[in-house]
Amino acid sequence: MERAPYVLARGWRTTRRSRRRWLAGPSSILAALVLMASATAALASTATAFTGNIDVGDMSTTMPYGCPGGGCTAGFAGSSSGDIAGVDDAGSAFEVVWPDPATTSPVANLSGTLNVSAICPITPPVLLGGTITSAAFTITGAELVYGNNRTVSNATIQGNFNGFWEGETMYTTMSALSVSGAVSITIPVNTIDAQGVMQLTPIPAPTGCLTNSQEYSISGSLLTAE
Repeated sequence: MERAPYVLARGWRTTRRSRRRWLAGPSSILAALVLMASATAALASTATAFTGNIDVGDMSTTMPYGCPGGGCTAGFAGSSSGDIAGVDDAGSAFEVVWPDPATTSPVANLSGTLNVSAICPITPPVLLGGTITSAAFTITGAELVYGNNRTVSNATIQGNFNGFWEGETMYTTMSALSVSGAVSITIPVNTIDAQGVMQLTPIPAPTGCLTNSQEYSISGSLLTAE
């Protein structure tokens, strides 16, 4: 004969048998949560081929003068637009576009740092030159379409580059590039000629070694890959 029902809470009644089923519930719920987490975890892959461009529309930095031995750093920030498309090692096509097509106005989505070796002009109008020993950048707010039209909003593009500048022209070579979000893709830029050219506009005009640094507005292409 079955015992009297157990009272769990207002409106809930159960027998020993049904209580055993109820106690087993949390394990089932935990298993389901694990499966859901696995399904939504970031997928990692490597691109086997890609094309694209990273344009800089309005970037500003303050470049240090008189640093011929290197070791000087400069931060930069501004806006960027572009797109990268390719195929990963699983054969899935991807395309990342920024800013997000839903954005209707320019956004401050680009930031990073430069490590430079800068040559100081003795007197104007001698042009500044130098070497970018390393640099890192981040672009936020991108839209990534992966595989069978799977859309990932708010993806991030990160990369590293080096290069040099002569006068008011900066030449860059990409050394690392990746896209991250619900899908993470490493892009092997060392397999192609991933370079860019940007223009530096001094603000105001250079005053030679009378100052320790110079502000620049930068625009152009950080990366062009076809």
